[in-house]
Amino acid sequence: KASKDLKTISKFDEVFPFSLMNEIHEHDFGASFNNEIFGKIQKALNEYRKPDFIFLNQSIEKTNLQLNNKLQEFSKMLGINSGPIHNPNFSRIPVMYDNPTEDEMKVIKQVEDLADEVFDLYSKIKRMAHQKL
Repeated sequence: KASKDLKTISKFDEVFPFSLMNEIHEHDFGASFNNEIFGKIQKALNEYRKPDFIFLNQSIEKTNLQLNNKLQEFSKMLGINSGPIHNPNFSRIPVMYDNPTEDEMKVIKQVEDLADEVFDLYSKIKRMAHQKL
């Protein structure tokens, strides 16, 4: 059981590299962001959906499923509420640079809160794996 989960956490580290998770967590989504983030997230979610990407430890797997759902929610929220800017490689949540509306500020906060939740779940899995495996 533990050896299977050690293989899964190794795969987890490949699918969800710290650099991606930190980018999601640290970025100010009130500013522009590189569109590559969508491809990176989609690639991770596609790998995640493979049938062998499962932890046998139930508490880790439960958190793993929560991470998957939260990452999908984050990606959807960011995608629906952002649009391209003058540089086609970058997008932003459509706000005026100097005067965002109250609704735009709420969306930015929701996206950033989801980003924090994604990172927290990622960190929890890493901690749990370290403690239990």
